[in-house]
Amino acid sequence: MSKSVALLLVLVFLTAPCIIAPLPVNAGSKTIVVPDDYPTISSAIGNATAGDTIFVKKGTYEGPKDQTLVIDKSVSLIGEDANGTILNLHPAYNEWWILTQQFFNYSDAIVIDANDVALSNFTIIPSPGGDISATGDRIRITGNTIGNSAATSLSVSGSYNVISGNSASHYIHLDNVNSGKVINNTCFSLRLGFSGICSDSVISGNNIDGNKIRGPGYYGIHIKASTNNIFYNNYLANLHGYGERDRMAGWGVGFDYGCLAENNTFYHNVFIDNNYNVGFDENVTLIGNLWDNGKEGNYWDDYNGTDANRDGIGDISYVIDGNNIDNYPLMAPFDIENDTVVLPPPEPFPTILIIAVVATAAVIGVALLVYFKKRKR
Repeated sequence: MSKSVALLLVLVFLTAPCIIAPLPVNAGSKTIVVPDDYPTISSAIGNATAGDTIFVKKGTYEGPKDQTLVIDKSVSLIGEDANGTILNLHPAYNEWWILTQQFFNYSDAIVIDANDVALSNFTIIPSPGGDISATGDRIRITGNTIGNSAATSLSVSGSYNVISGNSASHYIHLDNVNSGKVINNTCFSLRLGFSGICSDSVISGNNIDGNKIRGPGYYGIHIKASTNNIFYNNYLANLHGYGERDRMAGWGVGFDYGCLAENNTFYHNVFIDNNYNVGFDENVTLIGNLWDNGKEGNYWDDYNGTDANRDGIGDISYVIDGNNIDNYPLMAPFDIENDTVVLPPPEPFPTILIIAVVATAAVIGVALLVYFKKRKR
């Protein structure tokens, strides 16, 4: 072997580890603390990488004027305490004219545009207005108070998202949502499918009470396009609206104009003191929707049936209309905490029957006493 060939082989041997060695990788996710590591949430997000957690200590954090808080990477933004970690946000006010007509709105206060984002444990106050918009998969928005006096809505699009334990001062919108979970929220109204179908999702444990939310509620669950969703354990009460100016004023569940609702199931929901427990607008397409799970249905405050066998389920169906029937209406509101149908209290032993039994026993006793006295003689 020539010296030049030998030298070449040595060089290849020495440099091979450098060629095939892997490039440096991220050592792992980290936790960024606000305000310890960065003074603002925006700067913390800007310096985070995918998979990081941004922990925000208790305090009040002012957002920049005329700006939206943007979360555009897969991070978890977690407040120390929902009541004590306050975001005062100031999105831009937008004004425009069409001919002589003025229009205006506020930009979104928060925009989430990434997968695998978590937003938890904050009081979020857009001032004076602005919504929260979330687009992505596997987003988790939990345990927040959203809005104060302002009408702040939460809009969500994507798959496998979880919206849980929030209190929103206005709407929760679900558009283009697939396989999501919307659980244990309080809001002004829950709207499905106004910009895209909501499908294969669970809507459970949500509280929409016109006496507790911002003003009289128009409707509880407002449906435009909904397929294969399950609605159970939702509390829909005191929805009266402002009067006839809104065609859907005071509907517990409302199917909007041109609605498509297919293969949805409703059970264990509670309907109390609404103008209409269920309402249908014009040109709706309803296919295969069920108002019970095959054994148990919903509680309707205007149900007039009886419960002869005292199993907590009415003996006759509750008819919404000819195509929508609850075959197993509940006699009392479903016990969500214990996940059980409420049974009627035991019937008191009839007083008349007790008196009759005692009187009969007394007569028999007297007759026997007379009989034995006569035999002794």
